[in-house]
Amino acid sequence: MESEATIENNLIHQLIHGESQWTLREDLKNEEQLWDNFFKILIHNNLNLLADNPLTENEKRIIRSKIVKPSFYKSAEWLAGANGQVRIALQRDDTSLGTADLLVIDNNDIAGGSSVYEVVHQISLHKRDNMNQNRRYDVTLLINGLPLIHIELKNKNHSTKEAFNQIQKYIDEGMFNDIFSNIQMFVISNGTDTEYIAANQQLKEKFLTHWVDEDDCYYWHIAPFEKGGSYLIEPIKVKGQLKLFNVDDKLIRKAPFDKVNHNNPRFEKWWNQHIQPLIYKPEKKVYIDFDKYLRQKVRIVDIDNQKFVGQVIDYDTPSDSPDGLYWLDVEVLNFGLLDISEPDIKSIEIID
Repeated sequence: MESEATIENNLIHQLIHGESQWTLREDLKNEEQLWDNFFKILIHNNLNLLADNPLTENEKRIIRSKIVKPSFYKSAEWLAGANGQVRIALQRDDTSLGTADLLVIDNNDIAGGSSVYEVVHQISLHKRDNMNQNRRYDVTLLINGLPLIHIELKNKNHSTKEAFNQIQKYIDEGMFNDIFSNIQMFVISNGTDTEYIAANQQLKEKFLTHWVDEDDCYYWHIAPFEKGGSYLIEPIKVKGQLKLFNVDDKLIRKAPFDKVNHNNPRFEKWWNQHIQPLIYKPEKKVYIDFDKYLRQKVRIVDIDNQKFVGQVIDYDTPSDSPDGLYWLDVEVLNFGLLDISEPDIKSIEIID
């Protein structure tokens, strides 16, 4: 039987190897180190504003107060950002510098952009009051230094329900506050069964969703909360590589229903009007003559308007790929191998 430590190590290995953008940070083991790491990334991504006028300690305290949210829902609203960007307006201590509009996360520039993806594990947290205990988190995923996904693990002798109950206990103890108040998703696993749920102050077991892999294609999941809450749409896997969906304000909605019920005509009408248009399903398009792009330097714009420049090194035909689509392999500078399907290509051109 695999121990919990072995399951944890296997998960981390899967996250950081292959076509992964994730980096393991063994040096980060407590909340203050997480904050220091966050500020290093924030400063690096805002050098045009901070290079000549570094943040003061007081300004860092103000930024921390703006980032810590009273609930997961408030955090989700903030992370939705405006025009795909999450920013913080900071009035500088030196009033002659005015207000700095600091970029925290750019959801429009995820792949190969300024975003930093990191994995931490065994983070120590001090108890929030004398009635509780110090805690240690299993695995957490960071984007630009912010913890956004928490993963709780058990060995195969334990059910995922135990991990679920443990997360709820941590929530009740107030452990997901401070920098961890920005958690957007909980994942629970015993190495065999894996489930996930959107973060909420009171988790409901009926909203746990099994991790699935439909032939390594895009899989979209609709997760409504209680009536009047939110629902979230997210792609889970792309050709076997874990992809995190960056919350977009167009995909956070108030849900007038508390469960999926396609037998209810009112629900079906609402679904067709508000949900169905948001669900991405790859369509088989007319065959692009990939032969002419082979070994050429190209500029690609994908359906999310992200731009990539690199050299085409190979492509897969429908008979080669499990989803029956064409896939283009492009070596992109400072990014690595881009594996993109034909339906995801908005435009492609050869450049000199």
